Amino acid sequence: MGAPRSFSLASAILLRGLGLVLAVAFVSLSLQIDSLISTEGILPLEDYLASYQEFAWSKYWAIPSLFWISCSDFSLYAVLCIGTLSSVTIFLGYYARTSLILACTCWLSLLAVGQGFLSYQWDVLLLECCFLAILSYPNTRKLALRETPSLNPFALLLFRLLLFRLMFSSGFVKLASGDLSWSSLEALKYHFLTQPLPTAFAPLFHQAPESLLIASCFAMFVIELLLPFCVFGPRLLQMISGICFLVFQLLIALTGNYTYFNFLSILLLLPLFDDALLSRLLRFSPSAQVSQAPSRFRDIAYQPLKLFVLVLGIG
Repeated sequence: MGAPRSFSLASAILLRGLGLVLAVAFVSLSLQIDSLISTEGILPLEDYLASYQEFAWSKYWAIPSLFWISCSDFSLYAVLCIGTLSSVTIFLGYYARTSLILACTCWLSLLAVGQGFLSYQWDVLLLECCFLAILSYPNTRKLALRETPSLNPFALLLFRLLLFRLMFSSGFVKLASGDLSWSSLEALKYHFLTQPLPTAFAPLFHQAPESLLIASCFAMFVIELLLPFCVFGPRLLQMISGICFLVFQLLIALTGNYTYFNFLSILLLLPLFDDALLSRLLRFSPSAQVSQAPSRFRDIAYQPLKLFVLVLGIG
């Protein structure tokens, strides 16, 4: 048997990348919040919370948000500001777990009251990634890039499970929708120009030969329905599936604007690539002195919670 695989480089990039995505999400929302859910917005936050007042204590479960304390415009910007600052500290590696908890709480509060504006797949995915990261990183004062502890086996399993669900469900819902354009493999004949925000490259892909579009649709189903099972396989299958997912996400980003969704999906691929591969690709190697987070009582206490999250993910 060979030496155990280390994922400290993947861990370092995942943490910083998640901080960057969170910062983009908070800043982007802050530029739109006035028109969306402020007192002068399309769907005012105060009116939305008022519609749940009759639910007594159950309203806090239905709408888990800090805005039950105050739903003023000042509170909206305060939460956005705290979330943005927490994202920056995550990116810099300071007090990772505390910063993640703050950012996750702020994003959950906004997500719960965002109504139709924050109901997209990537909005929930960002929250799920934050929650798994809280369970995966220690709360040391500073995690230097070269000294970020390797993701432990349980954290790797949780992130791979989330990646599996993301990819497999993406393919499954297309077939389960009953739309014949997917089952007949003809959907890409219309997709590139009918998606919400096509890029400048979308018309070029739309003009591809029909046979190539049909073959591409078939390849998409292979990537989304078959390759996800490889994330639980041996190292070679993990790398092959990871590379295919990477190319797939880059092509999606090239033809359509889905905000931070593709970058966040790429971050989820990192637990498929160990240090031996990433260090060769990036010409960067983590410190040999720190490969695993120190075992402390409060870290050990997180293990039952991780098991609970795993059961929820499987369910």
